[in-house]
Amino acid sequence: MNTLPQSLEDLRPELIETVRRLPAQQLLTVRDCLLELEIQRLAGEIDAEFDRADDAGRLSPESIEASIRAFREIKPYR
Repeated sequence: MNTLPQSLEDLRPELIETVRRLPAQQLLTVRDCLLELEIQRLAGEIDAEFDRADDAGRLSPESIEASIRAFREIKPYR
């Protein structure tokens, strides 16, 4: 078993080498795992931004409606 890396960044080459040695049929599973991690990261960012916007009072029904109108002016859907 490997010892702990000196820093998290030291894991990068180790992980890359591990992926290089994997059988091709396992690459889809690795990709799915990485995509799931990215989804979780982005969801966390969205949650944090939502909380900041809510705390700042930017999520009132009026401000949401104004944002929708502004977006539709830029990119009409009809």
